[in-house]
Amino acid sequence: MTRRSAAFAVMAALLAAPAAAPASGLPTDGWVRSRTDKGTPIFWPGSCAWLVPDTAASPDLPLATVVQIIDQSVANWQTPSHAANCSGAAENPDYLQIMVDPPAAGEAKLDHVNVVKFRSDKWCRPADGATAEMCYSSAATAITTIFYDSQPGQPNDGNIVDADIELNDIDFTFVWIDHVTPTVKPNTLKADLENTLTHEIGHFQGLDHTCWDHVSATQPVDNTGQKIPDCADVIAHRIDPDQEQRIVQATMYNYASPTETIKRMPKLNDLAGVCTIYPQPIDPKSCTRPGPPSKGCAVATGMAPARPTWLSGIGLIAISLLALRRRSRRP
Repeated sequence: MTRRSAAFAVMAALLAAPAAAPASGLPTDGWVRSRTDKGTPIFWPGSCAWLVPDTAASPDLPLATVVQIIDQSVANWQTPSHAANCSGAAENPDYLQIMVDPPAAGEAKLDHVNVVKFRSDKWCRPADGATAEMCYSSAATAITTIFYDSQPGQPNDGNIVDADIELNDIDFTFVWIDHVTPTVKPNTLKADLENTLTHEIGHFQGLDHTCWDHVSATQPVDNTGQKIPDCADVIAHRIDPDQEQRIVQATMYNYASPTETIKRMPKLNDLAGVCTIYPQPIDPKSCTRPGPPSKGCAVATGMAPARPTWLSGIGLIAISLLALRRRSRRP
């Protein structure tokens, strides 16, 4: 098995970075796609994808509230007026429909069930017989792990077959600002669950972060083919101010303040990314749940607070099922 992992580390000076003020009228460029280990952009191959809330839910919020927030976070991406912003016409938005199944007991693993799972005992993805336990940085609010086919040259190359969202209920207390604010657990930071999940659902759809946090070994490129800036340069204001605003205002920006809510509403560049990945004219018009991959990989990612806190994104780990068959191992 090959596993690429990157520890979350931020210089102490960066932890004091202030949250940016909301901006409007942002351009539609500057979005980034998540890619396979071979560089192919990842995507759901059908017209539909499902999320399943885990029945264990969160010790912070009732299950019914969690489901309501998941529904709202999905709607934040799929409201027709939002989709129209990137296509220019309400009748021509993206085609991917995300649906929320009834809650069921689930685990984050390659089982073709896209679970939303809170971790309240140990901030780790447990061993599942195929992969070893993977523990995450305490700075990560959430982690999204995506399994995909990796078969360059084949029609299914880059197809997503499973995506799981894990939420850090050990180092954070999840709240729903302006709706439900539970008592904050000792030694934790507040995190708005809608803000966090909207970001995670961006990863679920195949979007990556808007600045390079060195989780991936290679500096990603945006939709224009330009390498995205290093997050350290963004936080230190060492880039063009207009580009900085486009990066930090996006829902897919890597960091969030503990009480931030601006990521609840995807910006024009976020929406442009999803509409480009899933353009209505190529809608496969198939709505079937994914089957097992023949050869594939998984990537897991994390979003952070601005103190900063990490929000989750593609890039924390990659587990290659093809490499697993070769039984090789490297750090």
